[in-house]
Amino acid sequence: METVKNMRLQFTKLANEDLNHAYDYIAQDNPSTANAVIERIAKAVATIREYPSIGKKGRVNGTREFLASNTPFVLVYRINKNVLHILTILHTSKNYP
Repeated sequence: METVKNMRLQFTKLANEDLNHAYDYIAQDNPSTANAVIERIAKAVATIREYPSIGKKGRVNGTREFLASNTPFVLVYRINKNVLHILTILHTSKNYP
């Protein structure tokens, strides 16, 4: 698997909202679990950043999808030149697209 160095990272407004909503929802019952989930998502982003082709071909043309380990969240992303765009962070129970 080919690695990429110096890839820039950009979260869409929707992805940021998804991340905040996930944290807030989980933290209502268990703040430490919410922190752990966010850490796992951050590790998934780091993995994608290093190995951009790791995700499977996305359901939306031109995207890729990668499941954050030990979470119910899928990161939908696109690579444009040397920029990793995190488009949305979906709970696996949600219909997409």
